[in-house]
Amino acid sequence: MDESADSDSDGSLSDGSDINVNVSDNEGFSFDTDSESDSHETQSSLCTLDSQLSDIGDDLWSSDLHDVEIAEFGEDHGPCHTLDPKNHVYRYFQLMLPSAIFGKIAEETNKYAAQTAESTGQPDPDWVPTDETEVRAYFGLWILMGINQLPDIHMYWSDNKYIGNQGFKDCMTRNRFTMLSRYLHVNDNSTQGAPGSPQVHVLSTASNPLGDEPAIRHRRGGDLVVLQRPPPIQHYQQNYSGVDRSQQYRSKNLVGRPFKKFWKYFMNFIFEISIINSFLLWLNTPGTAKPTKHYSLNDFSLDIAQCLIGDFSSRKRLRKVQPHGPSVSRAGISRHANVKIGEKKRRCRWCSSQGERHETIFGCNMCNIYLCRGACYQMYHIHNQLPHD
Repeated sequence: MDESADSDSDGSLSDGSDINVNVSDNEGFSFDTDSESDSHETQSSLCTLDSQLSDIGDDLWSSDLHDVEIAEFGEDHGPCHTLDPKNHVYRYFQLMLPSAIFGKIAEETNKYAAQTAESTGQPDPDWVPTDETEVRAYFGLWILMGINQLPDIHMYWSDNKYIGNQGFKDCMTRNRFTMLSRYLHVNDNSTQGAPGSPQVHVLSTASNPLGDEPAIRHRRGGDLVVLQRPPPIQHYQQNYSGVDRSQQYRSKNLVGRPFKKFWKYFMNFIFEISIINSFLLWLNTPGTAKPTKHYSLNDFSLDIAQCLIGDFSSRKRLRKVQPHGPSVSRAGISRHANVKIGEKKRRCRWCSSQGERHETIFGCNMCNIYLCRGACYQMYHIHNQLPHD
């Protein structure tokens, strides 16, 4: 490379920097300093880096494209799980989207609300921390909004009997739903990198886009003609059917409402794909039977939404625990216990989260929720890391 080329090339690391990078086809990288005042330590580190890059050679970086051979898939395909065909459809949905996801979303939502209050210096007086059960109900309503679409989100809480949805009203208030939507978060903002500086390098050696492969096409009159088809077109035509089916299912199974922020659009996409895949998994599992003759994907989504919501209601406050002797009086109680907390049976919180329906008069005296005696009480407290007897 001659001096004129060196002077015209934009090889500097940044404006005002005195280090230039010269790239040669045969010599790898070399570093030249324009200032004689550079420290010996800087020169030493640059020489070390130059040596390391030279050692790598052309084995890592190359401009030559090579054909890539992808082995044929020879494993068994089809449903692969341990669920019983008679299990509720919600259990199949949990294979795609585990319940722990909702706990994580609740945690990050509360964290984001706290971070927002800290950054503004003024806590939101209307914000009340959420939990996994409420987040699950929130997304249940979100799924229902895709099934029963209205022009405005507030119309679900309308007093007009022809528009308003009583199920939405019973589950949570409009203000609470809006508040959850405002602070909804799935990740910790404090751990993200600087914008525009992803900590990844996007490289691909999966295919060679160059060249043309022959393709035979039929013309009117029955004649055959050989056309040249670029590899990207060939790959698309070989695999587009799966993408098209996915788009067809998604168009009939929308979740929530449109978002401007991409991460929220992507969140909806994950829910849509999870519902579709769990529906197809359940449908293709030997031994399963449709509840009704025309049981569709929308019916499946409706069942999932109802399981997510369960009997949750942010409006409803369970009655105070009625004392049934010294062992159930809340006075002086400092530990969780599985006791009788009401005269009327209500749905078990743990069973509802697992897609099952059981009613009980027993529950936790400290959590103030209904839980079947025995396993449900134990599993709920273990899952939420709560002390229990």
